[in-house]
Amino acid sequence: MYSGLIKTEQQYTAALVRLEALMGAAAGTPEADELELLALLIGTYEDQRYPQELPTPAEAIATMASTTSNSSRVKPRWRMPDEVLQ
Repeated sequence: MYSGLIKTEQQYTAALVRLEALMGAAAGTPEADELELLALLIGTYEDQRYPQELPTPAEAIATMASTTSNSSRVKPRWRMPDEVLQ
């Protein structure tokens, strides 16, 4: 069973290995409890070690708009049969 906080990259790697070994543990077992605890510890370590700033809604929309070409927004994803279009 893993115990203690994750403070180093080596502990982080060991925790990931242990987490992978515990995947699929049956609910209500000590292994499932350890899996849940490890997931929380790993998440806390990642949040502190690798912080990510989320974009504002306006920045997200601007990024989406700049990565989508104009032609892909205009072209339909389906085509009507020619007899319907006439």
